[in-house]
Amino acid sequence: MLVGENDSGKTSLIKCIDIFTGKYSPDTDDFTNGKEEMKMVLETDSFEYNMICTDKSNLHVEFSAIPTVNFVSYVKDYLGSLSESIANADDEKIRELAKMLGITVRSNSRADTLVSNIFEKLSDENPVIEGVNLPEMNEVQIDGKHFEDIESFFSEVFLKDKKKELWNTKVGDKTIEEIIQDELDSYATTISEELESKGILTNIQQYLKNLTDIKVEPSFEPRNLSLSPKVLFMENNQEILVDKKGDGTKRRISLALLEYKASSEGASSDSKLYILDEPDTHLHVKAQIELLNVLETLADRGCQVIFTTHSPFLINAVKPKQIKLLSQPTSNFTKLKCLEDKPDESDKILSDLGIENIYLYFAKKIIIVEGDTEKEFLPLIYQKINNRTMNRDLIKVINTGGIKNIHGFAKALLELFDQNSIFIIKDNDASEDTAKLIDKLKIPDAHQFTIGEKEFEDAFSDETLYKSWEKYLETHGKDIARSQWNLDNIASIRDKCSTNSEIKFSSELKTLNKGSGKKFTKIIFGKILADYCDESNIPCEINLLFSKI
Repeated sequence: MLVGENDSGKTSLIKCIDIFTGKYSPDTDDFTNGKEEMKMVLETDSFEYNMICTDKSNLHVEFSAIPTVNFVSYVKDYLGSLSESIANADDEKIRELAKMLGITVRSNSRADTLVSNIFEKLSDENPVIEGVNLPEMNEVQIDGKHFEDIESFFSEVFLKDKKKELWNTKVGDKTIEEIIQDELDSYATTISEELESKGILTNIQQYLKNLTDIKVEPSFEPRNLSLSPKVLFMENNQEILVDKKGDGTKRRISLALLEYKASSEGASSDSKLYILDEPDTHLHVKAQIELLNVLETLADRGCQVIFTTHSPFLINAVKPKQIKLLSQPTSNFTKLKCLEDKPDESDKILSDLGIENIYLYFAKKIIIVEGDTEKEFLPLIYQKINNRTMNRDLIKVINTGGIKNIHGFAKALLELFDQNSIFIIKDNDASEDTAKLIDKLKIPDAHQFTIGEKEFEDAFSDETLYKSWEKYLETHGKDIARSQWNLDNIASIRDKCSTNSEIKFSSELKTLNKGSGKKFTKIIFGKILADYCDESNIPCEINLLFSKI
């Protein structure tokens, strides 16, 4: 899943794939401003393909491929195993390997000659294959246009394979592709002969003194056989005009067709690459989740799926490790964020904390706290003071109590956030784990806020603590006088905690609640404190934190 703001580079990445598949040709507008060279690299199981474009004024494109170590080893092992039986080997397989390595293959090419040429190509320690064809990727690419144009969608998803198969259809002993190639070769020979017989060669030799011959080598790329389906939706022998339907309906129909395709795809060594550009546009939430289920079905069947989205529902519905965030911190520069170092481990740590992906990848600030009281209090008081939610401002509060793997959590978080975006609220008696987390995250001193004598709760005045609980009980028809919750007892607990480091202020407050008729927990107390407090009676450190974020 590729996510990011508009113009962060998602579509550019897909355009790069289009260049390698031959759907799009680079032009001068594709160069980064001020740059004279553009380089793209595409890695597959068999090759690393390199395309370098230079000279914006007169665009020059160089294309080469470097076979992977595993592919070279596979080819040598396979051809070596043939030994003396090359004549009886799988001729099509040899021809295909030769084509992959940029070797010209004719209909009458001998298997032993091709094998010899292949070994020669791979004789270098680090072979670079020049003049290799663009990679044959078994891809299905669906953008917004395809999803809203049923016939275009049908052509891309259902007819694409058939187009490729048609070139391999045999007429006699030759495939259609070979027949066309033979015709082109014959035509090229005829042109060369006519250039000489009609004196054209002689005329050109006036300007190119050392010219001896002109040869024509036709380049045939059987990719774009034009097949356009007419898809009719009928009702009682009458055509339903789908084009008149809304975009959401048309996308929903395309989704149903894609679902059928996914169910019939089947696991295969020749798995497809599905590339979808914002397929969720105009789909309601339920349909978006159905779309994700279809894409996961394709992935489970061995296909690779790459798609862009802005949908928070889809972003939150996948694992953190499946997301790649693209951003543009400066003009003409795209930065990638993702879980790269031990992604499975990081994925589990972050998932176990229950942090939604939308905040993992888009939060502008992270606030780490040590307890449930502050975790509940901060978002509520922030909304009261600023008249807007932390969610709206993309601020996320994380409780260290749920973090079991300090090192793993810190490593994962720093892959997604700069330490200058991370803040922490800690007690005066902060735990050893909190100190370790601060160290691992490299949180600046200015982003560390120590609140309270010992705990977050004791940072509030006795009157604030008393009044907040009194208000809470009153709203539930309870009388605070029936409990031990009063100013004298709160002051007594504060004195006792100041002289005894073993006593917890929040735990002692809980004992005052007996007889009130309402349960006391840190989560509840955090909420009722926020309900009572305003900017004037909260710890000054919180006002300072809010000013910084």
